Amino acid sequence: MKDGLAIDKWMLIAVALLLALGMTMVLSTSYLYSQERYADGTYFFRKQLIAMGAGATLLIVCSLLPSTLFRRFAYPLLAVTFVVLIAVLIPGVGANRGGARRWIMLPGFAFQPSELAKLAMVVYLAHSMAKKEQMIRTFSVGVLPHLMVAGAFAVVLLLEPDFGSVLIMTMLLYFMLFIGGVRIPHLLATALMALPVLIFVMMRAEYRLRRLMSFLDPWSDASGSGFHVIQSLIAFGSGQMWGRGLGESRQKLFYLPEAHTDFVYSVIGEELGLIGALIVLFLFGVIVMRGFRLTGKIEEPFDQYLAFGLTVLLGLQALIHMGVVMGLMPTKGLVLPFISYGGSAMVINLMEAGILLCSVSRAGDCNDANYFRRRGNWRSSVPWTGGGAGISASRSTCRNTFRRHRTGNRVSGVTQGRVQTGNVDGQRDERTRTARFDRRLVRCAGEPAALAVDHRQISSRLHYRPGRLCLGSVSVGGKD
Repeated sequence: MKDGLAIDKWMLIAVALLLALGMTMVLSTSYLYSQERYADGTYFFRKQLIAMGAGATLLIVCSLLPSTLFRRFAYPLLAVTFVVLIAVLIPGVGANRGGARRWIMLPGFAFQPSELAKLAMVVYLAHSMAKKEQMIRTFSVGVLPHLMVAGAFAVVLLLEPDFGSVLIMTMLLYFMLFIGGVRIPHLLATALMALPVLIFVMMRAEYRLRRLMSFLDPWSDASGSGFHVIQSLIAFGSGQMWGRGLGESRQKLFYLPEAHTDFVYSVIGEELGLIGALIVLFLFGVIVMRGFRLTGKIEEPFDQYLAFGLTVLLGLQALIHMGVVMGLMPTKGLVLPFISYGGSAMVINLMEAGILLCSVSRAGDCNDANYFRRRGNWRSSVPWTGGGAGISASRSTCRNTFRRHRTGNRVSGVTQGRVQTGNVDGQRDERTRTARFDRRLVRCAGEPAALAVDHRQISSRLHYRPGRLCLGSVSVGGKD
């Protein structure tokens, strides 16, 4: 990792602006509700302010920790989270609110373990996929263990019930497995096998089926299952281009249910108009794009998968929340990261931002040429000689050989026990080559170092080119 502290300033600015807007909207949307319920108009605002302070503290702590520490505690964090999720289901331990048992009451606040489960799942998947990188395309190693772990979490979450978290974790799992290089037939087969389970879960709870029907035609039950979506659409329509102004929303006056959490984006559209809604969308876009750009700069597999997973997690939550309140997706209660009221979500989201902002950024900062020097770590015992990033080399003590897997160089073949580098019709050979160790051959195939860096491979399916990530297929014998 690069020494010193490297922060992505654009991502930091986007997070800070979303936090400022979020605190403003929490006060605007919750004032009358908290005044009526607790006789204190700033009740929710003060609790959210405390949560933001705790989250900001953890953001700083996470930014000072090396990403290797998260990898070391990937399994313990996963196990503790699973135990806490089970504890939520125990009467007297988990708190029941609105027919769902999702919270553990602690002194002064309620903790929602499902938010921690999302972060734990990302860290676990990043560690497991990096460890199994050579066998990721094997179903029994690269797919089945991850499906079993995610399935166990899904079962516990459905017992709460928390279908939204199950949806997020499932989408996250498939995104990360796809990027990691899992065979597409394996992903399609498991998705088709899970389809009957999804249908059963939807049919088992009548309210989920009603929500699905209201999504297709909310006006068919305007005062029932379609009420949420209709009121949300009215809010967006009332805001028009520039909005009614801060604090002037009418839909938050007990028309919109949970206006300070599940439908906060609707109030933003009403008070700040289309312009305000687009600004929020743009800020989340900045976070996602900077996160993907960061993924393209990172060298270590664990850091790559961690950065990608956290970026997708934040982006998915924002995208689904916006889609729901605009009637583009079936109604599901999901908070908008950094904006919606919710102490657990605020703290965990800021932790995720802290890991992205600093801890992984130290590994991904490519502005310093020293970053490209080999440090003699577990991925490379071959001294740096100017080759492209993404080269994984390991020396065999008994055979004095080295192995190059998914190289950033262009490899044409093996001749007389040595790796021969060159350009073969502009194609990249991604197969593992083992050859006699010769330090002179570990070079950049005649290319300038910068060219090799700009076209290096990130994972089996991700390639980094100047300023963007490129998605490609895994080539083994010319087939995916």
